[in-house]
Amino acid sequence: MGRQPTTDWTEARAIVRNGRGEMLIVKLNSDEDAAWEFPGGRLRGSESPESALRRELRETLLLELNIELGQPPFIYNFGGKSVTYRYYFCTVRAGDVKTAQVAEARWVLPQQLRDYVFEPPVQQVVDWILEAPDAI
Repeated sequence: MGRQPTTDWTEARAIVRNGRGEMLIVKLNSDEDAAWEFPGGRLRGSESPESALRRELRETLLLELNIELGQPPFIYNFGGKSVTYRYYFCTVRAGDVKTAQVAEARWVLPQQLRDYVFEPPVQQVVDWILEAPDAI
């Protein structure tokens, strides 16, 4: 089995879906120009991506997740740093979205994602969702 390339850090992100077909997006700060993203964050220490994802959503949105399906990791390079992203399709097991550590959270339909500004690595995922709606 080949070795994974070394990156500066790894982030786990959730594509959280509800029963109405909507997805959860968040804004980390209240700047009007701040980009939206899918919730999640960096792994700590030897934490698995799944554990990090559960911890991050519990801390930032007070949600407990069911992780349904993980996507292959992808690496994005920016500002001289190399980051591994892991995305997971999830549903909410318990809790209601509370903006505990994010400025704003919204449930949006997949086609509404094009109405929001995302950072380039997140935009890649948004583009994939919009191009392959049956995959989600």
